[in-house]
Amino acid sequence: MKNFTDIANRLKTELSLTMDKEVAELLKMSKSAFAERKRRGVFPENALRLLELERPDLKLDINYILSGIREPNNANNEDLVNAIKDKATEIDMDDYSATINPSLITPSDAINPVLLNMDEIKLLANFRRSDTQGKQLISETAKMCCKHSIANMRLAEYTEKELLDYTKRNPKKNA
Repeated sequence: MKNFTDIANRLKTELSLTMDKEVAELLKMSKSAFAERKRRGVFPENALRLLELERPDLKLDINYILSGIREPNNANNEDLVNAIKDKATEIDMDDYSATINPSLITPSDAINPVLLNMDEIKLLANFRRSDTQGKQLISETAKMCCKHSIANMRLAEYTEKELLDYTKRNPKKNA
């Protein structure tokens, strides 16, 4: 329960909310479903991640909300870039190093710069080296993967809601 309360409080603080019902509405949950989650001490992480995908304008720091640990802003970014460069030498990055170097970028929907990981560097390098049709395929594939992730999270929340409703309708069977 403490973990649930901590997570909920960090979310409330990030969004300047005060009431559980506001959090429930934001996560697209009924007040009773949210209260049941609180009673069980299980925060609806999938609903939070879905909110992050659907509302990038909120600029949620999901890792902080869930763990209570904030990533350093710019304090050790130089060290992170150097660590990525060191890692790049372990991987055959000859094809990639000419195209892109590990660096900090600031996405359009972010306040702080973020460090690209090796998979992102490879993806970006391949994207940049592709022709127009290849770039379109990469972009469409990324959109489909994102939609798939959202659908999976919605399905998990729906399944959980159905299980909760079933539990409420049939309390004796679950005892």
